[in-house]
Amino acid sequence: MPLRPVACGPHATVYHKGSKGMSATSGAWPCRTLARDWQPRLARTGAGCFGGAALDLGGTLMTGSSVTETVRAMGGSLKEFATLTRACWAGTVGHTTAAAALFTLLLSRGPVTRPQLQAMFIETRLRPSVQALIARMRDTGYQVSLISSSFDLFVGVVASCLGVRDHYANTCLDFDDSDALTGVGVTIRATELKHRQLHHFCRLHQLDPTNILAIGDSDNDLAMFTCTGNGVLLSHPHTRHLHSSAWRVAAALDDLAALLLPGRPEPAPAMRKGRRR
Repeated sequence: MPLRPVACGPHATVYHKGSKGMSATSGAWPCRTLARDWQPRLARTGAGCFGGAALDLGGTLMTGSSVTETVRAMGGSLKEFATLTRACWAGTVGHTTAAAALFTLLLSRGPVTRPQLQAMFIETRLRPSVQALIARMRDTGYQVSLISSSFDLFVGVVASCLGVRDHYANTCLDFDDSDALTGVGVTIRATELKHRQLHHFCRLHQLDPTNILAIGDSDNDLAMFTCTGNGVLLSHPHTRHLHSSAWRVAAALDDLAALLLPGRPEPAPAMRKGRRR
């Protein structure tokens, strides 16, 4: 069923390049720095309990990649996009080159507007259990955030539909006064940006990172897994190399239900242990 907006109070700021304190090119915030500067104010929810959750979008709450699907819908070459993605992972292109290439792909069929993209994003189909998962997290008292490598406009639309106030994105879309797309900003080292965004979320709600349940499915989520020690990897055939970096490995979102109960109980048999704790 397509997304439909719900009332969720004030809309959260999406932090991206140029935002105060969250520059996409600034260095990562070491966990020891957070502990030193904020430990007296951090709220722990009690032994074995979680106080918040940070959830990835592409491959986690949805089956595919929103960036890939947007490039496809705009008529861009998926082969060129795959080549660009590999170059970014290999470190052979910089932020400016990557942003220009992605912008060109998005304009393959001509000008693109904000309403055009919003209309497409609102039709995004998430996994069937996502809304129930978010609702259960809220009922359990969690602070919930979306931390994604996708477009800021896309993450904002999904967050609004799920009623999630705190959301963060990697890829920034710039529009002029007529709502025409004029540029794209990307952060190639997305795992470091997600780490900084996780810390901002913790500081915002005065939560200790070790009380955060981090849920993701790719290398971009590894820093969040390491920072929290509570990484839950949604398993795919191509992510077997990440199993040892996760606290738990889940075959489906439904397997997370046991982790949301007070006292951090042992997960259901369908959920496997990752690394030793």
